[in-house]
Formats: sequence, C-alpha cells, structure tokens
Amino acid sequence: MKYPTANSHLDLARWCITNELYEEAKSELRDAIRLEPKRSEPQLMLRRLMGVSAENQPTVQEKIQETLIRKQLESSDEATSLTGISREQSALFVRKIQPIMLNKCGNANCHGNAAKSEFRLTQVTRRYGNHRIYAEKNLAEVLKWIDLEDPLRSQLLTKSEQDHPQQGIVVYTGYAGRKQQQVIQEWVAAVVADRLKQDQLRVERLTKRANRRTGQARENLLKQADGIMTTNEVQQADMEAEVEPARLKGDISLISGFEPKKLSDQEINELVKEKPADPFDPEQFNNAAVPE
Repeated sequence: MKYPTANSHLDLARWCITNELYEEAKSELRDAIRLEPKRSEPQLMLRRLMGVSAENQPTVQEKIQETLIRKQLESSDEATSLTGISREQSALFVRKIQPIMLNKCGNANCHGNAAKSEFRLTQVTRRYGNHRIYAEKNLAEVLKWIDLEDPLRSQLLTKSEQDHPQQGIVVYTGYAGRKQQQVIQEWVAAVVADRLKQDQLRVERLTKRANRRTGQARENLLKQADGIMTTNEVQQADMEAEVEPARLKGDISLISGFEPKKLSDQEINELVKEKPADPFDPEQFNNAAVPE
C-alpha cells in the first residue's frame, strides 16, 4: 500500500507540534490535505502553524546553554556528521524516522537519556537550534542497530516486534503502528542499499589502485575488493528475499486505483488561507426597513 490515511498524518502532526517540530508537522498536514482536500481539520491546523514565528525564539540564557551543549556534542565521537547514507535517506530519517522513534521509543522510561537500555535516543526540539546535532547523534545510535549483513533481522526491526520487559507491550500496534513499522522497514532497506552502493564505489577505487600496482601490493588490494564484493552479494540476496509487509487495514488507499490529490505546497498554502469576509450582511438584509 502506498499511502497512509489522513488520520495517521494528523496523529503524527499532533505529535510533531507537541515536540515543536513545526516543519515536520506542516509536511504531515499537507499530506493529510492531499488525501482529503475538503477536510477542515488539517487545513485549520496548518493555517495556525503557518503563523508560528518569532514567539518561540529562545532567550539569551537558553542560547548560552545551547552553545555549551553544542560544544560538548561536537567534541563527542557520537555526534557524527550525516554521512554513510545518501542525503535523501538522511533527510527521511529527520523528517519521518526520528519522530516515529522518539514517539514510540524515546521516552525516559524506555530508550530516552534516562533509560538504562543500551539503545538510547535524545529528544529533539527545533526551538533551541540543536535539532541537527541531536539528529546526527540519534542517527548514529540508530545505525548501530542495523545489521548490514542481514538487514531484515536487524535488532532495530526485530526488537520492536517483541514484548518489551520494561513495558510489557509490543511497540507497533494498530493501523498507525503497523504503518510506522513499514516506514522504518523500508528506510532500513534503503540505508543498506546506500551502503552497498558506496561499497561498490570502494571496490572500483581499490581495483583501479590495484591495476597500478604489482606483486603483493596488487594482490592485497584485489583481495580487499573481493571481500567487499562477497559481502555485498550476500546482503543483496537477503534484501531481495520476499518479505511480507506489515498488514494494514481500514485505509482509504486500499481502494483500487486510489491516488491522492497532486497538490503542490503552494496550492495547499492557498487552500488553507483564511477566506475574506463575505460582504453580504444577512442581518442587514433581514432588518430591511418595512415600508410605511
């Protein structure tokens, strides 16, 4: 199935607003409007969000505190740059994957900073300008739980399907949960595909270097390239195995031939603009002077 429901987008938008991820919330609301252009709720929410501006600017003290935090994180090995995967997948992590993970896993009792679990995420807020640093930190943490040799059995995917001892529940339940699980599964596959592509580039570079060498140096480079190729073939075969996606029910997009409205962001912004007042005054009309 290609698309979630408008309700799913609204739920995620509400969570984004709660966590001050306003741009992500706008994106979710626009997707909801594309699915149900005549529905007033997402239009009203987007209209209000478009008015959010300088009122959420941090104070001087907050800026100082954020600067100190930034310096600490920049000196940390965990605050790596968004490399190793494509820009597209990095952006998808920030816009889709991270909000889901923080919503489902990032609370203090489960996998937040205060948790005792090995897998810990940092809450992100755009208000203080720390979102990129914390996003990098969270991405580095999430990537550690992806098995590049056997991506479908990555702990990032399998652990969420099991009961959590600290909560005694399965993470992804209901329609929205199954859809979120599917989004993460697809992202993991895309991340591994990115890594495979980069490994292929490494093989090409190693082969070119080997062609310029002789003797043992040449053999070592070719052996290194061959090792990368063997690993890639195993990973590619595993990724191409048939996988049953998370089952989704009750979605309007299950209707045969369903396609959302192809509205641009500009068209949606025009759609949600507050309409000018009607010059017709019904009270004046009803109170017309009675002829004497």
